[in-house]
Parts: sequence; structure tokens; C-alpha cells
Amino acid sequence: MALGAAAVRGALRAGYGVIKLDTSADMAAAHAVYRRLGFVPCARYNDDPDPTTRYFERQLGGEG
Repeated sequence: MALGAAAVRGALRAGYGVIKLDTSADMAAAHAVYRRLGFVPCARYNDDPDPTTRYFERQLGGEG
């Protein structure tokens, strides 16, 4: 959790507007961490061939 929070802070400092990530469908613990960090499910954003991949994003605009 601390590492994820640090990554979000770093992205904010760097001026990013959004963070996107993807993970395996079977990684329930990771999904829970992402949700606690404010990530929400989003549309596919890459060409990962695994149809079970889960995609998340967190909008950063206006935070800080």
C-alpha cells in the first residue's frame, strides 16, 4: 500500500493527469489495494492478448 501511495504522490508531483494499470484477473488482493488507492475499473488501453486482464485508472487532475 505504501509503495502504491508513493507512486501516486510521485505522479502528482510530476504533473501527470492519470495513472493507468493492468493486472491479472486472479490477483484479488492487488485489486483491493488499487481500489483503496482510488483506482477504478476502466476500458482496455493496450493490446494485451489475455482477455481476463483487468484494467484500472486513477484521475489525478486537481489533486495535491
